[in-house]
Amino acid sequence: MAATQKAPWAKCMVVFVVLSMPTATSAVQAPRRDARQENASSEWSSSREHGWRATPKRESARKAGRTGCSANQYSLSLIEWDCNGASGSVVDTNWAARDVQEIASIPVGALDLSISFQATADLDMAIYDGSTCIIGYGCHHSGACANPETHCHPYRGMDIYFSGDDTSNPVFETVKFSGATTIPLDVKVNPWVAIPSVTVTYSYSGISPCNVASTSSSCVACSSYTGCSGSNVPQCDGSATVVCATTTPSPTPSPTPTGASAVGDPHLTTIHGQRFDLMKPGKHVLINIPRKRIRNVLLRVEAEAQRFGGQCADLYFQALNITGSWAYEKNTGGLRYHAKDAPSTRAQWIGYGRVQLKVAHGRTQQGIKYLNIYVKGLARTGFAVGGLLGEDDHSSVAMLPQECGHHVNL
Repeated sequence: MAATQKAPWAKCMVVFVVLSMPTATSAVQAPRRDARQENASSEWSSSREHGWRATPKRESARKAGRTGCSANQYSLSLIEWDCNGASGSVVDTNWAARDVQEIASIPVGALDLSISFQATADLDMAIYDGSTCIIGYGCHHSGACANPETHCHPYRGMDIYFSGDDTSNPVFETVKFSGATTIPLDVKVNPWVAIPSVTVTYSYSGISPCNVASTSSSCVACSSYTGCSGSNVPQCDGSATVVCATTTPSPTPSPTPTGASAVGDPHLTTIHGQRFDLMKPGKHVLINIPRKRIRNVLLRVEAEAQRFGGQCADLYFQALNITGSWAYEKNTGGLRYHAKDAPSTRAQWIGYGRVQLKVAHGRTQQGIKYLNIYVKGLARTGFAVGGLLGEDDHSSVAMLPQECGHHVNL
């Protein structure tokens, strides 16, 4: 796209898009963009004086830092700030054309920070010092540096690399800082057309000096979230995602003494006490909290079932992956179990947030090794629970294959 076809960054009011994924009991929503009701408008000009006025909610998060918020808060930042450094990749969706996105506020002292955006259509990332756009298309520094090791743009004691304005699919724009940031900065992105999916990748080695108290303004009380409708109330876990859950509890059958489980070949018992046998081999999601959430999951348990023998022989779980923020608190990257691995200790209950799991190894009389999983506390998480052991439909995986049915010849 020629430079004359798009105006530089200019003054506009913030516009947030409410993203929701409704279910019977909950809706997953992205709190970064929850202010459509504010009837915000955009005013574009060719002025070199680039300003961007945030809404009161976003203004309160300026000069923010650490986004590891407490469980009764949600974060306004897509980047997780931590004194010891962090890296990650986040996929955000449904960016409307010319709807400026506030990505994060960068604290003073962020070391060797790198932020990249990848999309299928034209977007412009920008780094702001207050109302001044210092890096990005149409900004104070807009040119591309020769290579990622050349930090060719100096600004207030910082040397910054910019990949330049990219307009060809796939669009890829990157900014990198050499050493520490010296002032608070803001990261914003202007999508020039509607973009269904954008990948934000970031890394930094730490924050020094790191004043956690001064970086808490990106954390907002869950009770202040206004994006839930009807009788739904916000529920937060410290991440950038808010779940809107109904205040009316759904009726449940009498609880079973053992809770949910998946044992043997395998026999499954759900959160509501329903029992069924798994008939379909392959990978299955047993638990997903909150239900239907894809990113920022609290707890996700996936199991792989394999068939031993003929096409109608028994299935057994051979591998188990436990991921999500609750699992990462126990072990970086989550936990993995394999039936072939001999257990070194007796199976123990392990707590993941409000849920307890126990993974036990088993062996059939024929010598087939397999995994059993036992679960407690699913009904007390405060969230809708997805997966085969939760509230997801299991009819298709519990159906006996046609070739395994009993036939009578008349």
